[in-house]
Amino acid sequence: MVDQANPERVRIIETDSDHHLRVTHGVVTSQSAPMAVIESALGLTPDLSGMLGNRKVLIVERGTDALILSKLSGLLTRGDKVGLSDHIYMWPAQTSTKAPIYAAFAIGQRWNAGVLLDTDEAGHQAHEKIKAMNLKAYSDDTGHEFRVFMLGDAAGVKKTDVAIEDLFPDEWYLDCINRAYGLALRLEDLPEDGSTLIAKRVEMAMKQRQGRDLKKKDVLTEMLKDFDSWNEISDLPKGTATCAGRLPESH
Repeated sequence: MVDQANPERVRIIETDSDHHLRVTHGVVTSQSAPMAVIESALGLTPDLSGMLGNRKVLIVERGTDALILSKLSGLLTRGDKVGLSDHIYMWPAQTSTKAPIYAAFAIGQRWNAGVLLDTDEAGHQAHEKIKAMNLKAYSDDTGHEFRVFMLGDAAGVKKTDVAIEDLFPDEWYLDCINRAYGLALRLEDLPEDGSTLIAKRVEMAMKQRQGRDLKKKDVLTEMLKDFDSWNEISDLPKGTATCAGRLPESH
């Protein structure tokens, strides 16, 4: 079993050329059997792993992040603005908790890679785990710097906490939630709990008023309806193009 939340605990037991057992710290080895286990845990096939090694890899927290960033990048590019490079492959890590082991794999494989994390408690915890890896050796060996981008800083969003939906105005995201659940919540209805995450504030309001949980996949359905109607930068909610346009500058 591979504990994806704690890559620093991974130990690979292998046999060297003299048939002696050796314990390797980390998630990369030259032997195929343990690497097959690691790659399987990360949802990789050998072909995909080889393809990633020839591209710039940006690890993101979720598939939703990759979908949203791809849509925004495409609109920027069509509007003669700078979007994400075609050479960047966005690799979803499923959650921020699992992002460190994806980073450890990319670092161990000496890929030209980086990771984009939410600016929240979980994102900061993942950042600390990644910083504890041997990033200097990676830089010295490859000539590349494995870079950790915090979403709030990278996009210039002026909030204490920032997740992917915070690239959009709070009013627009709240409208998507209201459509998804048949609600009529207003921004002034949302509690101030110290977090600036729009999704977290809405979830608290929903629990207090209806005893319901917020499921982001339900909201994504409404977001995608709007996405399908966006053909130009001018179709984006106010301020979104500016935030999205700063991301390529960071990469």
